[in-house]
Amino acid sequence: MKLGDMEFWQDKDKIIDKLRAEKVQKLIEMINNMEIKGKLRLGVCISSSTYAKLKYNKAHIYSMFNR
Repeated sequence: MKLGDMEFWQDKDKIIDKLRAEKVQKLIEMINNMEIKGKLRLGVCISSSTYAKLKYNKAHIYSMFNR
């Protein structure tokens, strides 16, 4: 591999890392700007995945958010 090729891949990795960091920052800003009900709904959705093995009655929880 030529030196120029190695520099390209290092620059590419830096650019990808920067883009990922920007996306994460935007996501954090979006969550911070959400109302509390939206944050709670998001928490229920994230924690109720098949991997977490938590079972919620989502219909009941969401009906409580709409009060």
